[in-house]
Amino acid sequence: MLQVTLTFNSPAELMAASEALAKAATGQPLTDHEVTRLQIVALMIRANIPAPMEA
Repeated sequence: MLQVTLTFNSPAELMAASEALAKAATGQPLTDHEVTRLQIVALMIRANIPAPMEA
């Protein structure tokens, strides 16, 4: 299991990302701003996943 910690600049930023994720999960259309917000969160997650170890 992998645990990733994300740091947001404010509670409002966290809530906006959470709301965009909830809309996406339920198939609701997203605004361009919400899509961008989710892309940023995806990049934050990817940046915290360690690269696979080479044999």
